[in-house]
Amino acid sequence: MPAPIQAGTKTTMTDRITMENHRRNHEGGWQLFQDPALRDSWGDCKKQAMVPDISAPYLCGEQEFFSIKENTKKLYAYSNRLINSIYHWSVRPLAYVMVDGHGFILKLYCGEEIRGWLEERGIRERCSLAEEHAGTTAFSLGIKYKRPFRTTGSEHYLSKFIDMTMYFAPCVLEDNSRERFGELELLGGIGIITPRTDRFEDYLATVITMCKEVCLHLDMVNTFYNFYMSETMGYICVDIDERTRRPYCLYHNSNIFNVLGIPFSDLCFKSLSTVFDPLPANREFWQVLSSNEYLHNASISLSIQGVTRQYIVSTMPYRQVSVGYEGMRFFISNKEQVSSFVSRQIGNNAIMTFGNIIGQSREIKQSIRYARKYAEFDNNVLIMGESGVGKDIFAQAIHNASSRRDRPFIAVNCATFPRDLMVSELFGYEQGAFTGSKKNGNTGKLELANTGTLFLDEIGTLPLDLQAILLRVLETKRFMKLGASKETSVDVRIIAATNADILEMVSQKSFRGDLYFRLSAFVLNIPPLRKRREDVVLLANHFISRVARRIHITPPQIADDAVIYLSQLPWKGNVRELQNLMEGIVQIYSPSVITVNHITDYLNVIGAVQHPASELEEDAEPKAASPQPDDTSSLTRDAILHALKECRGNKSRAAEYLGVSRKTLYKWMRRLQVLG
Repeated sequence: MPAPIQAGTKTTMTDRITMENHRRNHEGGWQLFQDPALRDSWGDCKKQAMVPDISAPYLCGEQEFFSIKENTKKLYAYSNRLINSIYHWSVRPLAYVMVDGHGFILKLYCGEEIRGWLEERGIRERCSLAEEHAGTTAFSLGIKYKRPFRTTGSEHYLSKFIDMTMYFAPCVLEDNSRERFGELELLGGIGIITPRTDRFEDYLATVITMCKEVCLHLDMVNTFYNFYMSETMGYICVDIDERTRRPYCLYHNSNIFNVLGIPFSDLCFKSLSTVFDPLPANREFWQVLSSNEYLHNASISLSIQGVTRQYIVSTMPYRQVSVGYEGMRFFISNKEQVSSFVSRQIGNNAIMTFGNIIGQSREIKQSIRYARKYAEFDNNVLIMGESGVGKDIFAQAIHNASSRRDRPFIAVNCATFPRDLMVSELFGYEQGAFTGSKKNGNTGKLELANTGTLFLDEIGTLPLDLQAILLRVLETKRFMKLGASKETSVDVRIIAATNADILEMVSQKSFRGDLYFRLSAFVLNIPPLRKRREDVVLLANHFISRVARRIHITPPQIADDAVIYLSQLPWKGNVRELQNLMEGIVQIYSPSVITVNHITDYLNVIGAVQHPASELEEDAEPKAASPQPDDTSSLTRDAILHALKECRGNKSRAAEYLGVSRKTLYKWMRRLQVLG
């Protein structure tokens, strides 16, 4: 180990030559340097009037150093692992040096003897090797010009460094974002310092290779990080410290905080126990980590900051012993996310909005106005109307206008399943719940709709015993799967629909009154098409245009006499019937103009001969709008009086005007004391 070159000490001829060259450089010889970067750096130091004989470079304080390390955690983590695996193989006395992007030494890797030699020259952790603090060195040049450098002896500006040879390579990554693509980001770098030698070793190639390895690793990490950042489930990569065997968070996505229900913070390089409660809590979690166990969608109980919940966990262990690289990737989701994900995959999202509802009549506008208002709140909704009026479209529109719009929308037609199948379809079942059940059980529609909306169409067909179960779900927000030992909690808004006279069913005890009042916090009546005849042509043209686009033809026009004819048909099948009629005529006849003959011919073909309302009793029925019930009852006194007035006291027509049976009208007249 060479001694420092100082006045009064015995020096070699080489030392004296180096000292003389250094003196000449300071007297102007620096201007003769062949390397322009070296020459410019010396020139900048001279402009700053930097004193070459300073005692030591700048040393930052402990608090400043803590902030520096916080800002370089990723560089430190990967460089530290790499340097630790290499430096102890070195034979010659040298020190590996890791610096940040401003030249501050993050860590020295060397034996005690070389460390003492460096400290005599002011080189230690926390000191700055940047140009403004340490003059011209390989480190300051590399940081300034973002490329590798080697400096030796009298090339160094400070006198304290003339018995050293320095090698440095910066860690530089290109920004791959759209806004800053190609811009260079200096993360820091790795250098080697040795006693001065005239016989250069391959150390520059060594630090260049090491920095390329670090940059490659960091770029791959950024790629994975950006990929997992968009992942809907929570992602956290856990690294095991090679020396202490303690786990810490290497990186994570932002959704991990939503999944675990904790405030956002920077978890990178923090102990894993700051997130997951330490033993004796989370015994299964810690065992999975210590045993490198692979999991796939396993249900695990996790304790997070003292709160225990069930999570769905998958793991991917990784290990490369040769480079001291070991850990595990965790993919974590909660049951609400799983339900939402499954719902999206099976196509159960609502696609219709209020913009999809066609109509300019006062009646349909009134229904839309009520529905929009209902969407602002979270109460259950009962939609009533004849078959084909578009109750399902209103249900989807309410969901998409509500605060649950980004959550599942699950539709169930209660009339399509027999009683026993309806139980498993609605509530789900556990593995082995009954003979023929799926191996892994089945998630019911209620659970799939968790945090979203469950649309129960044709609710009037639901058996009475299932009505009782549904009533309890609405009251408690909990239910029991078939074969389960504990209840499942759900947060679901129910939108139910029926084309039946539900109050009549209540009076006949075929539908539970308590369930009716639970479902009918908001009631929405959808008018039949014959009550909104001004919308018939609008709807007809809409369906014509849609089918024409699908089969790539020019949309036909509707003749004037056909417009009148369409407006006068009774439309017992409502909008659905009109849609089928228009699509059938366009596809079968491909006319340029739709006439009355096309309409009557097609109705004859399908056996659905209809006569205009003018030829039927409906011609005499009033065209006024059916008033909406208020929020607390299905019919109001004012609505009944208005209907009787419009129908000139004819109770049969008044009942039809209100969309109820005559028996129901009489019942409400007695209840509201309306004299008829």
